[in-house]
Amino acid sequence: MRRGSPERSVSRLHVLRAGVYRRCPDAVAIGLQTATGGFGEHAVVPEQQVHRLPDGVSLSSAALVEPLAVGLHAVRRSRLRAGDTVAIFGAGTIGLSVAWAADRAGATAVLVSEPSRHRRRTALDIGADETIDPREIDPVESARSRTVDGVDVAFEFAGISETVYAAIRSTRRGGAVVVGSDGYDRGPRSQLRDRNSHPRRRRPRECDPRNRL
Repeated sequence: MRRGSPERSVSRLHVLRAGVYRRCPDAVAIGLQTATGGFGEHAVVPEQQVHRLPDGVSLSSAALVEPLAVGLHAVRRSRLRAGDTVAIFGAGTIGLSVAWAADRAGATAVLVSEPSRHRRRTALDIGADETIDPREIDPVESARSRTVDGVDVAFEFAGISETVYAAIRSTRRGGAVVVGSDGYDRGPRSQLRDRNSHPRRRRPRECDPRNRL
């Protein structure tokens, strides 16, 4: 698809110059909010959003670019530093990417809360130090018992209100909470500003998956 096509795309010059495409009010997710879906063998996309794969990169490896990019972005947004402790709620593709990125960013302890045994095993294989089944062990108590007063950074990628609340409660004062999932109600956000958090020290972060910030 070339310039001039009726398909919607990023069009605001200021966000293009800043490189923050997701903040554009005209931005859409290719394959989700476009006329053609993203699960077929082929999809029509704007020419300026196509990136050629480097030589030697297989299509199987290329499929991991998007989830790994989200995981890396989440870790960068959290301002995680070497030596920090981390709790991750939800070990789907994105949560696992966060575990991998946090480990390589120098986190000293990466705790993953995930009900799936297979995903817990995978999390350990790629860098998590410990995994728990939240149906059997309280993830908040687990995180706080392994740290002085909660983890330095908590990541939420399960997409339900209970895990958003748990991520907030598992984090120490002055820590960071990154909410990168969607599908939960707005209630948990208020807890970031209530008496349980320090208004000048808590660092809430959101990886806005649907361009609402």
